[in-house]
Amino acid sequence: MKYFDIGNTVRDAVKQVTGLGVSFLTVHADKQVMKSAVEGKGGSGLKILAVTLLTSLGAEDTADMGHKIKPEELVLRRAKMAEECGCDGVITSGQEAARIKKETGGKLLIVTPGVRPAGVSTDGHKRFVTPSEAIRAGADYLVVGRPIKNAPDPRAAASSILEEMGKSFHADLT
Repeated sequence: MKYFDIGNTVRDAVKQVTGLGVSFLTVHADKQVMKSAVEGKGGSGLKILAVTLLTSLGAEDTADMGHKIKPEELVLRRAKMAEECGCDGVITSGQEAARIKKETGGKLLIVTPGVRPAGVSTDGHKRFVTPSEAIRAGADYLVVGRPIKNAPDPRAAASSILEEMGKSFHADLT
């Protein structure tokens, strides 16, 4: 689920989720929403992740929304706000992951959607990265859906992605 509503509604919805054994819950990176979600989680182990900007959105889209800054600046601003509000992490493109890690001192978990192996359709993602790029940028979790789900052989696609990830981890250790 991804929550985006008035503060009271978000707080109460998050309170309900805390007893369900859920590990992560995403909210839009709106200050009121993030603060309310953090309040709603209380002392539970639930991790609140703020969606900084959908990976399907680029510079034209953010300009259409009235933002006069580049997507990466908007994402960084929202990530810092998420940290200030007490969120545990952010959902962000791997293109911004390294900068967020640096600017927040590594305090936020980074969940990276829009991960696409080289040569695979971007499926409308404008700010996408390969599994290796996401890992090198500091992503803690990678979200890979359609490249596996829509592959002729999903098992082989998943194995290939895992192999690429393994090589990236090994490269970081040497």
